[in-house]
Amino acid sequence: MRLMVLVFAAFIAFSPSILEAGEMQEMKVVIASKTLQIGHVVAAGDVRVVKVRSKGPRDAVRLEDVVGKRVKRPVGKGNTVKRDYIGERLAIRKGDRVIIVVRNGNLRVSANGLARDDGATGDAVDVENLASGKVVSGIVVEPGVVEIYL
Repeated sequence: MRLMVLVFAAFIAFSPSILEAGEMQEMKVVIASKTLQIGHVVAAGDVRVVKVRSKGPRDAVRLEDVVGKRVKRPVGKGNTVKRDYIGERLAIRKGDRVIIVVRNGNLRVSANGLARDDGATGDAVDVENLASGKVVSGIVVEPGVVEIYL
């Protein structure tokens, strides 16, 4: 056992790259001024920038990275806001009436629909065609519009 500890200690001493990977450094990051719940759209007063010791790459570093965007994972008051905890603002909410646009080359047909999912611009969502009752999947292209490519 003692030999194993000595070998491990020697390995660590001669492998500085292992320690550098998780090295803490002082940097500015965005932290929550209050608890941020899933779906909440972040306002300027909800967050602030502070200097902390951090590993960094996942942390949001500017207010512009989070203000006006939607919370995807809860963030406790005083905790660092991670970039992957924040997403684009929803363009469509489940139950919203939407326009379904079907494109096939130069042909474009539209119909009224009902959103079955929440979605931000660029998200895939299911929508129900109100005339046929058929449920189809498409991409949110702007608030209230879902596009389907054939």
